[in-house]
Amino acid sequence: MIHQALSTLMAITMSLIRLTATRSGTSIPPLVSTPIMLQEVESDGATPIGNLIQVLDRDASDGLLVEAPDIIRTAEGIYILFHSSHCLNPLLYDVRYATATNVMGPYMKNPALLLATGDYRL
Repeated sequence: MIHQALSTLMAITMSLIRLTATRSGTSIPPLVSTPIMLQEVESDGATPIGNLIQVLDRDASDGLLVEAPDIIRTAEGIYILFHSSHCLNPLLYDVRYATATNVMGPYMKNPALLLATGDYRL
């Protein structure tokens, strides 16, 4: 039941916004920002409305970049932004999450990993 409710809320949310993760990360110093951006879109799901909004960026705990964003909204009105980090290091690859009370943020990262390389034979 929770999964179905989250899927429905995600579909509604994703019809209104588009998430993008940049791939400007590199292992050659200086390391650069790799933000996850939020873009409101028209009902066609493609035509942008307004400007991109940065909702999350990498920090030292994420390695070189953050990627693969997905947002859901819980029944309590909390937005959960799932993302991956350490994508260029298969030994450290993980899935993390951040929460907010507004889809546009600010998002607070949870320090605990949701999944990491080696969990459940991943």
